[in-house]
Amino acid sequence: MIDDKLKFGVDHGKPPFQVIDKLFKVRNAMAHGKTELLNEEKEVHESQVEQEISFLLSEWEEYSNEKNVEKVMESVENAMKLIWDFGKKYNSEIFKHVWDAHNFQMRSIERTPS
Repeated sequence: MIDDKLKFGVDHGKPPFQVIDKLFKVRNAMAHGKTELLNEEKEVHESQVEQEISFLLSEWEEYSNEKNVEKVMESVENAMKLIWDFGKKYNSEIFKHVWDAHNFQMRSIERTPS
């Protein structure tokens, strides 16, 4: 959506936007969940059956782990920086109210006695 407005040229095949696209797919799978039939077949020696029993997870469940949370947070932050820098560079009207608020806040900070 931001790319449509800014003509930013997002490359969805590379980070950070590749990770964000995956995040939206995971979010949609969770929010609009559908029943999934999960199955797995593997050969196990009978002496190891108990050790091999595990719960099957859907794709979004497998993705939902601490490592991916950190990766997503970093990607979102990087994407925000890229979009912000692009918007500032081209003085985009989309960001005008943000810059006005930022400049007002900076002027207020500069006037505040220490």
